[in-house]
Amino acid sequence: MGRLTVAGLVLAISSTVSYAQDWPRRTITLIVPNAVGGAYDAAARPLGTMLSQVLGQPVVIDNRPAGGGIAGLVGTQQATPDGHTLLFTGQGQVSLYPELRPNLPYEPTRDLAPIIRIGSLESFLMANPSLPVKSMKDLIDLVRAKPDTITFGTWGGTSTSNMHVEFLKKARNIQFFAVPYKSAAQALNAGVSGEVQITLFGQGPSIPLIKSGKFKALGTTGTRRSSALPDVPLLKETGVGWDLETGSWVGMFAPAKTPRAIINRVNAEVGKLLSDRAYTDKFLLSIGFQPEEPNTPEQFTEFLKHDRQTYASLIKLTGIKDE
Repeated sequence: MGRLTVAGLVLAISSTVSYAQDWPRRTITLIVPNAVGGAYDAAARPLGTMLSQVLGQPVVIDNRPAGGGIAGLVGTQQATPDGHTLLFTGQGQVSLYPELRPNLPYEPTRDLAPIIRIGSLESFLMANPSLPVKSMKDLIDLVRAKPDTITFGTWGGTSTSNMHVEFLKKARNIQFFAVPYKSAAQALNAGVSGEVQITLFGQGPSIPLIKSGKFKALGTTGTRRSSALPDVPLLKETGVGWDLETGSWVGMFAPAKTPRAIINRVNAEVGKLLSDRAYTDKFLLSIGFQPEEPNTPEQFTEFLKHDRQTYASLIKLTGIKDE
């Protein structure tokens, strides 16, 4: 490598480091491709506040839910990669859509720079108290004895609930009778009333319903038990073949080509928050998110590869179609 080439490389590196040291120089926009008031929005807002305090510039939440959140991903893709636009999103837009929709206007692996995985929004598998089961084994034994009669509330072809029903049907020959509703809230209410016998719903809103006796919790999605209900086993611990690993996670990204020094700075600051129990208990666990341990951009990238492949395999197995 010649002297001029080496000099140019050194100049480029020093310029990048210098730019990162000057960052942020103005307001940071944190795009959230979900509606105001939902769980993702509720997790993003305190994060924005804390980042504003440590970075010394305002962090403004920009909700872009249009097109199932596609507007938010396109907005990130088109933003200048200077660290002043960041993205707070999850598996739907990053792992599921690219496998389900062939003509997306973005490609996550090309257009996004992973920063850090923040948490997962896990769900309880719950039975109405009228159903005579006490465990996952009881439930699966009953479904096998009476296929297509035990009702399971779902809320759309690509919802977590329907994916579980279709996975069990195609991969395990476990035949629930799916009852589709227009929304997750309707499916939850149907479970409470006894209109359906089985419900899969987010841990946060489900905990008071379980504690009050409106549901029996039989299992939970994810890789860690709920700290609020630690006696409820993971679905994959129950030994009944319910080992589907799709889950609702959330993480941060930047536009591709954002300087690595900025990626590292955001990763470090968010990692500090994930290490702070006062923060995670108040702003993640309280709304149903299981916080992740601090993780590197490389670790997040590897997780994303696995997550997307899981959805690709699930779609191939079940034949689930876009809604």
